[in-house]
Formats: sequence, structure tokens, C-alpha cells
Amino acid sequence: MPKNKFIDQMFIDHHDCMGLDQQEIDDIIEDSTFQQRYNWLKKIGYELEEEHD
Repeated sequence: MPKNKFIDQMFIDHHDCMGLDQQEIDDIIEDSTFQQRYNWLKKIGYELEEEHD
């Protein structure tokens, strides 16, 4: 899986576990950049440096 798809899936899964519905998650994704989502996941403790291809 390409890294950008892996990061976005982690972001979606995290927010799904927090109880957000798919529309709320889609809105967050639409209003953010990939780099913002990456930085947010990194900041809260996700390990994102491994190769995921």
C-alpha cells in the first residue's frame, strides 16, 4: 500500500474509533492537507516512518 493511502487509512480508522461517522471524517479530510493529517498522526504518537509499499 502506498504511504499516502496508508496514512489516510490510519487517519480514517482513528477517527472511526473515536465515534465519528464517515461524513464527519470526509469533511475533515476535505478540509485538511495530506501533510496536516500526517503531522497530526505523528504528533499523537503514531509511528509513520516504516516503509508501507
